[in-house]
Amino acid sequence: MISHIMVAYDGSDGSKKALEEAMAVYDRSGMQRFTVAHVFHETVSEVASEDKLANMDTMITPRVDGIYAAHMPLSQDEKVTQTHEVVHNSADQIVADARYAMETRGIHGDVEILEGSPAEALCEYAESSGVDLIVVGNSGHSGIKKFFVGSVSEKVVKHSHCPVLVAK
Repeated sequence: MISHIMVAYDGSDGSKKALEEAMAVYDRSGMQRFTVAHVFHETVSEVASEDKLANMDTMITPRVDGIYAAHMPLSQDEKVTQTHEVVHNSADQIVADARYAMETRGIHGDVEILEGSPAEALCEYAESSGVDLIVVGNSGHSGIKKFFVGSVSEKVVKHSHCPVLVAK
């Protein structure tokens, strides 16, 4: 019997569909536990290339007299700190979105933030937590990128100890 469902959620369109499908299955089935899992796997180099950090090379520094000096370069430590703040804020927003979706459906569940390779982290958590069904979104990768990178959903299907539902 399936009593614990886990949905992989990263805020993408595919994961939003997975969350909707998981909540529908949960509503119909009488399961006891519902878990949303977000895998924190963003590196500094990945985030630094995002538009959010486009202006991170310099900062405006006020002087004592209130006149602003010209842009001053940020040190590497300041860039890393700002990058980590963006990553954490992004994860916080994703978790908040998942909680809101659950609350609007009246689902009381857990939200877990995992670290590492997404497929590995999801499969390891599912096995150690007694998850009976994993719901993932379709990756959205196609063509050459899918060939070289693969998709998290494919890897979860291949390595999971339990059934996996791929929402399209």
